[in-house]
Amino acid sequence: MRSAIFVLLFLSAALASCTKTMDLPAQPMNRILSYKVTNVYNGSISGVVNDIEKSITVYIPFYYNLGVIDPAITVSEGAKLQDEVLPVPFDDSTTTYTVIGADGSTATYKLTIVIQQPDFVVNEHSTETTVTAYNVRGGMSIAGNFNTKDLSVIKPSLVSISTGKEFPIPVEALTVREEIQNTETGEAKYVISNATIPATMDTGLFKLKVKIFNKTAETQYPIRINYPPNGMLFLYNKTFTQGEVFTITAAATSIFRNLKSFEIKVNGEYVNLPIQSYTVYEAQVKLPDDFPPGNYTETRLRFEDSPEIVIAYNTITVHAK
Repeated sequence: MRSAIFVLLFLSAALASCTKTMDLPAQPMNRILSYKVTNVYNGSISGVVNDIEKSITVYIPFYYNLGVIDPAITVSEGAKLQDEVLPVPFDDSTTTYTVIGADGSTATYKLTIVIQQPDFVVNEHSTETTVTAYNVRGGMSIAGNFNTKDLSVIKPSLVSISTGKEFPIPVEALTVREEIQNTETGEAKYVISNATIPATMDTGLFKLKVKIFNKTAETQYPIRINYPPNGMLFLYNKTFTQGEVFTITAAATSIFRNLKSFEIKVNGEYVNLPIQSYTVYEAQVKLPDDFPPGNYTETRLRFEDSPEIVIAYNTITVHAK
């Protein structure tokens, strides 16, 4: 009996001690409470705010085709954001938000945008036994199951196999057509035609790479890139004055590679005109002050370390100053 009474007294004391309350730690006054993307159809998308890692992760389905996200941010009571909230490009990886609490404390959150998209492939140009070749400044098609016709998010490039150097291919001014590639599944193929290979390309073997949002795909087999022939547009019915600087332009599928001289045939002899500057597309040349006035029809280009000579028959009139 005495033992039972002792046990009851012990339990009563234990229960009494358990009724003691403790205050929870005060919440920081510099928190981001919510992050919502508001520029989506029929609603908004909530980002995941991690107070421990000070991060915000937003998951965007690819079919929304958003170029930017437009966020609305809620912070702790009495707190404010250090900077104005602006739209964020979908491919941005540098945006942060600093919250200034009512007590003056600060916290900085880093934003990560994750585009939810399916895998895709890029159609091959070459095969295991045959390497397809293209010229610099030439055109090529880029195709694959991209699941989008938005050229602002399709980023093709050529990547050198030997050096790893990457050359972007501009496609923004082109169009995408959609074709049915598999009649059983309805799978589509998206085709960009006549994409121009950049004039600043190196030559050699390359892989065709395409980036869409957060994912990339590239061809298995290489493509060979060659230099096109040197060449220029004709100068039809052009009139210049002694001492004038004028422009000569490479033909559409040609370039100026290691340009050495531009010359005009005068009385059976070629006269070299000083080259002021040049790119692979065009060159600025100067008529000497003492260049004889008259009408001329034959010009030529010469190139460093090359026996190649390009002769063009033009109609040029030179006037005295």
